[in-house]
Amino acid sequence: MQMVDAVLWALHRLPVNQQLRLNGVIAKLLDDADWAGTDHTLVEASDFQISMALWLFKLGPRGLAKSWAVDKSTLDIVMDEEKA
Repeated sequence: MQMVDAVLWALHRLPVNQQLRLNGVIAKLLDDADWAGTDHTLVEASDFQISMALWLFKLGPRGLAKSWAVDKSTLDIVMDEEKA
């Protein structure tokens, strides 16, 4: 959990304009304008143990691109990573 706390702390310290940009990027990647609400619901329903956004950071652009190449949705990629 230390990694999660460190990432959340770093994100919280970003300037507001960068937080808004990051929110927009995550919303685009997950194709969900209310990704934070969806994320909260999935974590509460135990579909995810940690945030989808944190999985996106862990995977990074290369990890996502590999799975996009085989036509997987971002949500499916993140769910597969959580199960692994």
